[in-house]
Amino acid sequence: SREKEKSRKQWYQRRVRVINTLFDALQLYESMGLLTQHITKVLLTILLCTIQPVLSTIDQWLAHGDLNNSTGELFLCRDPDIECNSREYWDAGLTFKLRGRDKTEQVPGILLAVCEKMLKAGKAIELIKNLGKLGVPDANIFHVLLTKYLGNYVVEKEPEKAVVLSSTASGMAVVDHLMLSMFQDIQVAETPKPPIYCKIWQSIDKLHIIPSTSILKILVPLMEDRCSQVSFNLLTTLRSHFSLDAHLDTLRRAMLMEAGLNMSTFCNEMYRDVYAGEKIRIMNAFLRECLHSQTPFTSILRMEVTNPQNSSSSCAEIDIFQTVTLIYNPPFPVDVVLDENLLHIYQNVFRLLLQINYAAWCIQPLSLMSFHDSPVSTAVHCFRYRLTNFIQLLQAYTMQRVLHCTGAEMRQELDKANELDQYAEIHRKYCLQMEEFCLLTGEFRTMLSAIRHALNEAVKFRRLWDMGEVGSDKMDKIIKEVNKCIAFVTNLVKKRNQVSNFPQPHFDWLETCLA
Repeated sequence: SREKEKSRKQWYQRRVRVINTLFDALQLYESMGLLTQHITKVLLTILLCTIQPVLSTIDQWLAHGDLNNSTGELFLCRDPDIECNSREYWDAGLTFKLRGRDKTEQVPGILLAVCEKMLKAGKAIELIKNLGKLGVPDANIFHVLLTKYLGNYVVEKEPEKAVVLSSTASGMAVVDHLMLSMFQDIQVAETPKPPIYCKIWQSIDKLHIIPSTSILKILVPLMEDRCSQVSFNLLTTLRSHFSLDAHLDTLRRAMLMEAGLNMSTFCNEMYRDVYAGEKIRIMNAFLRECLHSQTPFTSILRMEVTNPQNSSSSCAEIDIFQTVTLIYNPPFPVDVVLDENLLHIYQNVFRLLLQINYAAWCIQPLSLMSFHDSPVSTAVHCFRYRLTNFIQLLQAYTMQRVLHCTGAEMRQELDKANELDQYAEIHRKYCLQMEEFCLLTGEFRTMLSAIRHALNEAVKFRRLWDMGEVGSDKMDKIIKEVNKCIAFVTNLVKKRNQVSNFPQPHFDWLETCLA
C-alpha cells in the first residue's frame, strides 16, 4: 500500500508539471504573434482539456460539499479520521496533500494564487453541508471560463431524448407524437455527446486571433469569487442560524460585566461572602436568573470555585477570587471562534474585575462619609480620598478605556468580515489586545502585582476602619504601602510611555489620571 501511495504522489506531481509546462509553452508561443498561431491553438486546446478534470472536481466539491478526489486530480486531501462536527476539523480536517512541502510542487501554477482560498472554501462548504444549509449551486466553473475566455463557446443543454422506432416500424423516425400510440415496440435512445476536446477545438479554431488577455486574468478572479462566496455563505449561516454574534455578546455581558446592574447584583453576593469570611457559594441558578433578560444562552454558562478552602492568613484576601471561574461551553460550530485559549483570557479578565470591584465595594461606604462623620485625623481622610480615587481610576480604565472602547472597535471590524477565518482573527486580536491592556501579560506582571497589593491593602483599610483602629500602627503601615504602590505604578506607566514607539492612548490616559 505504501508503494501504491508513493506511486500516486509521483503521478500527481507529474500532472502538476505537465500543466505548468503547457502553460509556460502557451505563454511563449502567444508572445510570437501570428507566426505561431496554429501551435498556440493546439497548446490552448490541450491545456484546457488538461485542467478540465481539476476544475470539474473543484466545481462539484464547492457546489455539493463532497471531495471526490479518487482520481487524485486535486491537491487537497480530507482526513477521514476527523469528523466534520468536531473542533479539530477546522484546523486539520482538510490539508494540502504534501504537508511541509513547497506549494509550487503540488499546486498547478494557474491555481497557485487561489490555493489558500480554496482550502478555506472547501472547509466552509463541507461544514455548510454538515449543518444542512446547502444552497443552490452556481454555474459550472469550467463552462464560465470557456465562455468568458473564448467568447464563442456555447454551453449546450442536456441532450434531449430522441424517439426512434424499432425494426417493426421499418426504422422510420417518428416525427408526429400521434404515431407513438400506433407502435408498441419503441426504443428510446440518447443522442451521443461529442468529446469535450472536440467542442473546445471547434471554438478555438474559429477564432481569427487568440485572446490577448491571459487565461489567468479570467480564471483567478473567477475562482476567487467562487471561494469568497462559499466562505461568506458559511459566515452568514453562523451569524443568522447559530447566533454567533449573540454568543460573543453573552461572553462580554457575563465575563466582562457589561450586563451592568444585573451582573453587579450577582457579584455583590460573592463580595458579602468573602468579607464575612465565608466560602464562596456556587450560585449557578442565581447567575442565570441575573442574566436571563440579557442573553438566551445562560444554560451553557456556569460558575465553578476551585479549592475554596485553600486560603491561609498569609494570603491576600483578594486572591480568593482567583479560584472563581465562569465556564462557557459554546456549541459547535461556534467553538471555531471561541476556542479554549480565548475563553481563558476572558476568565482572567473576569477575575481581575472581581478583584478591582471587590476593593471598590469595600471602600464605597467610606467614600460616602463626610469629614465630620468619623473622628479620624486629616491624614487618614486624605488617604481615604486618594485610595478611593485610585480604585475608581482602575475601574474606569478597565471598564471604559479598555473593554468598552476595544469592544466597540471589534464590533465595527466584525461587521466588515467576509469569511469565518477573518471573523475569528478579528476576535482573537481583540482578546490579545484586551489581555495586554488589562496588564495580564508577562511584561506587566510587576505592575499588576503592585496593583493587586494596593487593592488588598484597601480591603485591610476597610476592616481596620470597621474595627475602629484607624489610628493604629497598622493603619500607618497601610498608608505607606498604598502610597508606595501608587507611586511605583505611576513610574512604570510613565516609563512605558517614554520607551514606546507607538502611540498608546489608553496608557497616556492612565498616566495623566495617576499624575
